[in-house]
Amino acid sequence: MLQPVPYGAVIYAKDYRALAKFYEQVAGLTQREADEEYVLLDAPYFQLVILQIPDLIAANSIIDKPPRKRENTPIKLFLNVGSIENARQAAKLLGGEMNSAEKEWKFHGVKRCDGIDPEGNVFQLQEVPA
Repeated sequence: MLQPVPYGAVIYAKDYRALAKFYEQVAGLTQREADEEYVLLDAPYFQLVILQIPDLIAANSIIDKPPRKRENTPIKLFLNVGSIENARQAAKLLGGEMNSAEKEWKFHGVKRCDGIDPEGNVFQLQEVPA
């Protein structure tokens, strides 16, 4: 019997291993594969591939510390977590940042919060308790 093919997303990164570690620890994704160019993370029915951008492009890409929010993109990931507060603490330790609790909101009965990863990409977490 064939396994279902999951939905997914790709993020190009200057430091693909650090960004993969961020999503693994903040969003609870599991690393399934890794090589010299990518890390594959997954959750049930979803895969996130973090790809290393080529050296020539990476050399001209500046990631501020703390990262500057990249707001001018039409796509934003949203990922499930058991606790936005726990994810907020992990994000801070790993070079990213979640918005404060005062900026959380509910949509379709689910608490949500935006944040930025260590490279400035905007993402959203939705709290789905176990």
